[in-house]
Amino acid sequence: MDTHGTIYVRPATSGKSLKDFASQMFSWLGIPSFKEEWVGKGDIQVFVGSAVGITVGISETHFKNRVEPYKLPKLEKYSFVISLSPQGTNQAADYLVQHAHMLAWRLSHESFRCFVPKDGLTAKSDEDGMVYDA
Repeated sequence: MDTHGTIYVRPATSGKSLKDFASQMFSWLGIPSFKEEWVGKGDIQVFVGSAVGITVGISETHFKNRVEPYKLPKLEKYSFVISLSPQGTNQAADYLVQHAHMLAWRLSHESFRCFVPKDGLTAKSDEDGMVYDA
């Protein structure tokens, strides 16, 4: 079972860049500053910010810079991933799963389609969790 919060997000309109989406989300969450990071072999762009002990990471669902694009099976319809983890540690934080559900519910009221997997590591489709839609 995943002990961090993970939300797959599809905006109401396509074509929004990762940076624009991250800026919108961090502003909406009241996180005034965030930074850009590159992870993996430098091919995965993530925007990271934190507040009240929670680190928020925002990335694309699939990564176009790889030789073979990384895709999560049957989750390609979601453009972005929001990850919630405890700030400064990798320890389990089960409460963040509930935060993910609350944030997904709220985003669905802003015309986003969101999916929160039961387990972010094993989800293969949006049948493996809860879908929030406007």
